[in-house]
Amino acid sequence: MPATTPIGVIMLATRFPRPPGDIGHPDTLGGLGLYARAEKARVARVVVDGPIDAEVVEAMAQAPRR
Repeated sequence: MPATTPIGVIMLATRFPRPPGDIGHPDTLGGLGLYARAEKARVARVVVDGPIDAEVVEAMAQAPRR
């Protein structure tokens, strides 16, 4: 039975080509992806040695609500 439930994806603030199969490519989830971009979640602020900055955590929590 095919999936029909949307899948939420919170994306980091990156810009590069997303080939099919990449979670950020719209065809990967068969049109079921609901994408939200967390503008303050840049790679340098997420890939860190230690806790992620509270501002970034908040931006990721709020992204689906926009």
